[in-house]
Amino acid sequence: GSVGALLAVQEVPDALDGRSRGLARGNDLLDRLDDLRHALLIGAIPRQSLLALRRLIADRRAGGGDARLSAILDEIELRAEVELAKLDRDP
Repeated sequence: GSVGALLAVQEVPDALDGRSRGLARGNDLLDRLDDLRHALLIGAIPRQSLLALRRLIADRRAGGGDARLSAILDEIELRAEVELAKLDRDP
């Protein structure tokens, strides 16, 4: 009986594990935003950074989430799209 209970507990996904992955993705997104901020300050935004940021946001949206986070991601995504459009426009 106790061995079966231990095996059952091991099969249950750990809520903290999902939270840890979410925190890691959030920290990665914040790091990329910080890199983007620095690039904006020096006037040289790497296209690859914007594309990577857009991918991170898409990945985050795939995980679902709350409405406030979705609104923030919408704003970040819009800014990234604007900056990509500016890069496409400039020769």
